[in-house]
Amino acid sequence: MKKSLRIILIILGLLFLIYLGIKIFLVVNFPKENDYPYIEDVKSAFNNKETITINKSKEQVTDYVEFRGLKIRNDFSVVNEKEQAYELKNTSIPVYFSINELNSMVIFVEKESSITGFWYNLKKDFDKNNINTNFKLYEYLINNYTFKTSIFKSINTIRRDYALILSLNLAFPNYKKVTVINGDYKGYILETETIKIVRIEHGNYEYMIITSNEYQDSELYDAISTIEFE
Repeated sequence: MKKSLRIILIILGLLFLIYLGIKIFLVVNFPKENDYPYIEDVKSAFNNKETITINKSKEQVTDYVEFRGLKIRNDFSVVNEKEQAYELKNTSIPVYFSINELNSMVIFVEKESSITGFWYNLKKDFDKNNINTNFKLYEYLINNYTFKTSIFKSINTIRRDYALILSLNLAFPNYKKVTVINGDYKGYILETETIKIVRIEHGNYEYMIITSNEYQDSELYDAISTIEFE
């Protein structure tokens, strides 16, 4: 065997061992399902999501709370107006108003996945699948993650699967219930054991109402039906 051929074979052998070593490292360090027990609960909540229809109320509302272009009937007592902190009138149920860009979590996950997910940037996957809103992101992650890995998968596939699981961990508290809002309003409600987060989509933003589960659904839906945008 010629010396040059031996050198080529040695180099190829070393490259294969490096490739195999990287793959074994990824498989051994792949996230374990037992470390993320709540993810199955979140998946169940999304797979069994409910849908409600909320149309604009015909009530003539004159007393509003205003927040960054959103107006909602004033059912609240001010706790700290500067921090948009309120309580439902005649109760101690907290209510907060906030706003995010419609794709804020998409951008956050793209950035973090490239750092923590074995340097796999999910942006190309999101672009390919038109993941351009936070709710689409949640559904995509839930429908595509897997804890099953194997040395027979490509390195790129293992890195992607790892990034999806870490992104799930970044994006989700332990949601127990998901409700999609249709009608004159578009959005969704995410619930943990103690908190409700209403997200109303308008333009390029999500307007959020963050409150306690003590806020009764019927009262909350009625309040949502008074929302107007300037």
